[in-house]
Amino acid sequence: MTQMRPTISVVIATYNRAKMVREAVLAAWGQTLKPDEIVVSDDCSPDNTLEVLRELQKEIPILKIVENAKNSGGVPNWNRVIEASTGDLIAWCSDDDMFTPDHLENALKVFVSDKTVDFLHAGFINSNCRDDGTAVIEKSPLKSNEPIVISDNSIIEYMAKYFNWPFHPSTWIFKRKVWMSCGPFDSSYELSDTDFFIRTGFKHKLIYAPYYGVINRRHSGNWSNRVGSVNMHREFNAAIKNAYIEIQRRKLALGINNFSLLDRQFRKWKNAYGLRVLRIFISRSRAGYFEQASAAAKEVRDNFGLLTTIPSWIRRLLVITVMKSLHFAQKYFLGGLGKYNNFGKDFPA
Repeated sequence: MTQMRPTISVVIATYNRAKMVREAVLAAWGQTLKPDEIVVSDDCSPDNTLEVLRELQKEIPILKIVENAKNSGGVPNWNRVIEASTGDLIAWCSDDDMFTPDHLENALKVFVSDKTVDFLHAGFINSNCRDDGTAVIEKSPLKSNEPIVISDNSIIEYMAKYFNWPFHPSTWIFKRKVWMSCGPFDSSYELSDTDFFIRTGFKHKLIYAPYYGVINRRHSGNWSNRVGSVNMHREFNAAIKNAYIEIQRRKLALGINNFSLLDRQFRKWKNAYGLRVLRIFISRSRAGYFEQASAAAKEVRDNFGLLTTIPSWIRRLLVITVMKSLHFAQKYFLGGLGKYNNFGKDFPA
């Protein structure tokens, strides 16, 4: 760390989002507390992303561009942009999001006031983008009016309690030592931020800071939409199961054989997960996305052990009947059958 203040690197991994990444870079450059560098790694975009970034570089001297010779597929580009940064603090931003003007300033106050904090995340504002170019702005409620400290003893309970949005990665700011001990992102996950967040909680002090740090742009091209809601939540579930096993291992190594608290936390997670995929089943059925709804139905069945004693063809018939009934009923619900026309299959939750 420098004597004056820790240096800050804003890192943005991008692919094929020239307009959005331009706005993300300008929001980082327009901070009330200027970062020391803005690093953008382009994953061999077929659009004019590189040209846009080079034009920005003429105005923004701290902008550093990393060019990938071939497309990495996503997560390796996340790793590359962080490896190319040099700051004491790493501020992550997705290429389709934008920092609020005082995000870095608010975060630095936390790091300066409590030297034991290694990783910070914050609240976010939704910008629901429509096909006509307009957007509906909505502040996601803050989790608390006070900071929330997360550790290995509370990480599973925290994830269950705030299952809907346990964190927004574009609000992440963490010390370089976090990356050195917990990085890189695991590319076996398509959305490896959950795994990284949990692994960080085993070794470092994480804190949720009650302020709005980013504008989260929700649109049909969101990464999570490409992955798909059910696959995304399967990855969440896998990361939590791995965490459960790891915490057990750590406790056994310390001679602790009582897992009652941990087991209660894991049951809370299973219940939260089951209810979440049930919501996905209902919403995708209403929207007419029957492939996604069927996948969600399987997760519900497996998680709760439902309908296991009846023949598989009857289960399939029941699922199809419920899906089509919900879709038919949607015409009488608020918004009708056109309710989901402006969103991808990741919406609504």
